[in-house]
Parts: sequence; structure tokens; C-alpha cells
Amino acid sequence: MFRFLCKELEFISSSSSIIRGWLTSTRPRDVYFLQTQSLKSKPISSNQTSVTTSYLMKSCGWSLESATKASKKITIRSVEEANSVVELFRTHGFTDNQTTDIITKRPSLLLANPYVNLKPKIEYFKSLGMSIPDIGKIISRKPIILSRDLENQIIPTCNFVKTLVYTDNKLVTLLKTFVPMLNCNIEKIMSPNISMLRTYGVPEPNISRLMNHQPSTLTLTSNCLEAKILKVEKLGFGLKSKRFILALAMVTKLSESRWEQKMGAYKSLGWSEEEILSAFRLQPHVMLCSVEKIKNIMAFFVNKLGWSPSAVSKYPNLMMLSLEKRIIPRCSVLQILFSKGLVKKNASIPSLLILSERAFLEKFVIKYQSEIPELGKAYVGSEVLRQLQVVEAQKGNPN
Repeated sequence: MFRFLCKELEFISSSSSIIRGWLTSTRPRDVYFLQTQSLKSKPISSNQTSVTTSYLMKSCGWSLESATKASKKITIRSVEEANSVVELFRTHGFTDNQTTDIITKRPSLLLANPYVNLKPKIEYFKSLGMSIPDIGKIISRKPIILSRDLENQIIPTCNFVKTLVYTDNKLVTLLKTFVPMLNCNIEKIMSPNISMLRTYGVPEPNISRLMNHQPSTLTLTSNCLEAKILKVEKLGFGLKSKRFILALAMVTKLSESRWEQKMGAYKSLGWSEEEILSAFRLQPHVMLCSVEKIKNIMAFFVNKLGWSPSAVSKYPNLMMLSLEKRIIPRCSVLQILFSKGLVKKNASIPSLLILSERAFLEKFVIKYQSEIPELGKAYVGSEVLRQLQVVEAQKGNPN
């Protein structure tokens, strides 16, 4: 989109004029991000509004309606200054699409001083060991990051998080997966939540694990987090156990209505409430399965394999498996082996279903495929199977 930016800038620069001064503000760091129309003593001319509208339409691909609406909130200082912002992104390795996304989501960045307000933040992320492609992805997803103060928001947040994840590498990984972290108020939200977990006796490694894998839990209000801590404890999880953290994350993800929906789905398929909670204690992720997946897996085990609903509830990890890619192919292979007496019929199907892909293939497919060719067809679609077949072929043909 921005590869033809210079040509478009020539189009609108002929009608450009510099707006009369920056917006005064009690928060200097916010000045460059929003040029409001509150300067009533020096009203914005229709010509300036036209420049902004044209810029957003021609350079960002906005509709006339959207560009006109935005031009009432921001006014480009000059085409040259707007272009310097775009050029900063380009020279730092951002793609045209990323630059377009940034400006589209946060057009007020066109008013920024690129070298004073934008470049230092990009350089800081680089200093953490973050790659340019990753920086581009993060900022294009949440360009509001660039409107946060570097010294008072971004750096303190990163330093605080690092005390919990310990290394720059883990910090970078966390920022890539949970960009809103940089918008969180550390002093008012995250720090009190960490203190609360410590007060309840949650071990430090578990708090670190929560930060690494489910950081959004730590951005809840303190009252909300405490309510969820008490709920998880009431469900039977010890505060010092690793599963407590996982259960807390699951409860955080699910609203009360969604929780009840999942409870209802399991009950409708024959699980008692105690069986549901017992399964949740063994594998908290069972409550994140879609209702459709729950029904399909239960239908297979009950209708095809003849299991009772209670029997399925004892192996909640089965709900984590793909019916099409894991359960059905493996059961098809096992059925053939059972029929030929090569595997005992009292073998534990759940344990065979959760075996690693390579281990299952080597033990039950590759081992018997020469005498039972249909095993490969029964396990169709396995990339690992194809790789192992190549290896076996190479062993048999050293030349």
C-alpha cells in the first residue's frame, strides 16, 4: 500500500498547510498523539481537513466516510511530517502491510515526532533481543503501544514482568503472545494481583508459570481475581499445586454462562456433576472443549466402542485429542490388530491413544505393515508415517 506513497503525497501536498501549533496538554507525552479540534481560537480550515481526508483515502485506502470522520479528530501537520513517520517504519524494516495496518488502526501516529517519540521505543524493543519482524508484528497488531510513554510505562512494565519470567527471551516470547501487557497499569493492577497470590500461598514458580502461560489472568481487577481464586479452591484444587494455576487460567477464560454451558453439555451426555468436576481436576482443559467436540468424541466412544459415559469421564485427556486425526485412525489400526490377535483386546486404549505419534507408528503400524499392508491405509494422512517409511526404505537400500 505504501510503496506508492510518495506519488500520493505529491497529489495532496499541493493543498497542504501546516496547522497552527500543537495541542496543549497536562500530559506532555500525549501531545503528539491527538490533535483535537478544541483550539477554537484558531479553527482548523476546511483546506487542512481536506488534506487529512485525502491523505487517509489515498495512502491508507480509507473510505471517504471513514477518512472524513477521522479528520475531525486529527489534522495532519504537514504531508512531509506524515511522510517522515511512514519512512521511519520503512527504514526499520516494517513491511508495507504492517505500516498500513499501523496507520489505519492509529492514524494519530501521523502527528508524532518520529525521532523523539517513536524511534526510541522501537530501539528499546530491539535491545531486548526482539527481531525486526516480531517488532513489526507486535506494533501492527497493537499500535497503541507507540502512544505509551517509554520511561514511565513500557520500560517499567518490562522490568516488572522480567522479575517473574527471569530472562529477556521469555519476556520477548510473552510480549509476542500477549501484546496488551504493555498497556497494563502495573502499580494498580498487576502488582497487587501478584501480592494477592503470594498472600494466598501460591508458590513463586507457579506465579511465574501463570505469567508465562496465562498473563491475562493477572490483568483482572483484584476483586475479580480473588473471586476466581476462591472458586478454584472450592473446586478442590490445592493452592500450592501446579494444577491450581492451570485451573485458575481456565476459570478466567470462561464466563459463568460458558461454564454452565459446558457443564450442561457433559451432563446431557451422561456425566454426573461429580464426574465432570473430577475430570476437570484431572485435566482442567476439558472445560475449554467446544460443545460440538464434546458431543462428537462422546458419540464415538459410546456408540462405536461401547463405552459407558462414566468410563469416558475417567480419561479426560481423551477430550484433548483430535477425533479425526488421532482417535479414529488409531482405533482403526488397533481394530485390525485386535482381529488378527497381534494385540491383546484388554490393552488400555486410552494409554495407546495418548502415545506420541512416532511411538505409536513404530509399535503398531511400521512393525506390522509388511504383513498387513492395510495398516498404512487405516492410518492415512500421517506425515510422521511417511517420514518413517522413507527411513525404513533407506535402511533396506544402503546404496
